[in-house]
Amino acid sequence: LHDALPISAPRPNAALRYYSAVLALRPDFSPIHLLVADALKAQGAYDKALLEYSKAVELEPKGAVVWTSRGDLYRALRRFDEASADYSKAIELKPNDAKAHRAMGQVYARQRQWKEAAASLARAIELEPKDHWSAHQLGIVLAELGDLPAYQKFCDTILSRWGKVTEPEVAEQMA
Repeated sequence: LHDALPISAPRPNAALRYYSAVLALRPDFSPIHLLVADALKAQGAYDKALLEYSKAVELEPKGAVVWTSRGDLYRALRRFDEASADYSKAIELKPNDAKAHRAMGQVYARQRQWKEAAASLARAIELEPKDHWSAHQLGIVLAELGDLPAYQKFCDTILSRWGKVTEPEVAEQMA
């Protein structure tokens, strides 16, 4: 349900009213808590959104999506230790979740833990080979590590996999 009804709509207030009404009928249904949390997050009500994400985690502790969703908010709030803990739990529950590995790589990069960031981003690309965003970030991380041979090998691999890069940021990075 959560994936089927993302809250990127231009009317988060209407979505929040609808999801809140459904929540009143199904208070123990974690996907509704995720949708309410997404709507609250879209409105900038981060504390309330965090409570809803936490309720979803409480209701569905073995669901990787709930951990990743709460981790995304922690990351946005620059609460990197909490984000890292949530992404680690998501990866424990669903080791082949490219999104969780990508997000963990972002957290590591924000903390300047370049080797860990490189490993997480490389795993995300391994799981989702057409993930241009993670590839771009991995290039930056390899450059930060100062490992020129690894960076050049990475660029060659990307060029052989995808051909000429047309995204300006990525093309500039690989030049």
